[in-house]
Amino acid sequence: MSQMIAYEYIKYLLISKGRYAFHSPFVYDFADKCLKLKLTPAFLQHQATQKKALNADFSTYEMRDFGAGSKKMNSTRVVHDVYKNSATKGVYLKLLSQIVAFYQPKKILELGTSLGVGTFALTTAGTEVTTMDACPNTQAMAQKYFPETKAKVHFVNAVFDEFIPQDSTVYDLIFVDGHHDGEALKHYLQLLEKNSHEETIFILDDIRWSKSMFCAWEEIKSQEKYHLTMDLFKFGVVMRRKHQDKQHFIVRLPHILKSL
Repeated sequence: MSQMIAYEYIKYLLISKGRYAFHSPFVYDFADKCLKLKLTPAFLQHQATQKKALNADFSTYEMRDFGAGSKKMNSTRVVHDVYKNSATKGVYLKLLSQIVAFYQPKKILELGTSLGVGTFALTTAGTEVTTMDACPNTQAMAQKYFPETKAKVHFVNAVFDEFIPQDSTVYDLIFVDGHHDGEALKHYLQLLEKNSHEETIFILDDIRWSKSMFCAWEEIKSQEKYHLTMDLFKFGVVMRRKHQDKQHFIVRLPHILKSL
């Protein structure tokens, strides 16, 4: 864990709040109901099988990285290493599934398929998921180990800047898990305005991945157009919800160290 992450984690522990501290009905329900939602045994079994298979694959492939790049890996990647270093894990993987299962979004967009671990978490409601990645080899690995699901999953191999301007779909949930650069994050959120509505849930991954990402998060949460923002340490959640007063919440999640 870097010094920056350690410092931010201590700050988060000191200022984050549990459900009884929230007067917003939306955030109270998030903390009291969504975070306590139990996932089905069948889903958890499929998820465990997917993770076990990826963790046991030591084959290599060439990755085309269009984002900020990995802090730990070069272009020749071992599947096991990508899973270990890049896949959403632990509390945050469970949280993705809980959010989808609780709020039941009908259409979901994911920017950054990687090995598809987060993608499968987004299928808990059995609805429509579009997941996009610029590297065809990485996405091929994701499809190879992707569990059976009732959800309709579209794997799109494209650069974000090429796909988003041509996409007219309006999504109920958008998970931004790619590029990991602050300026790029702000750029994609601007592009995605046309693909969202007032209640669209934006989940921004790795908001503390770098100084650039954290600065972008600080700017995004202060923007007037987002009336509801939640800091979940690794994830940032933003929603327009103009019918409510602008508020920011720092929500305490348990046992997050193992997920970082």
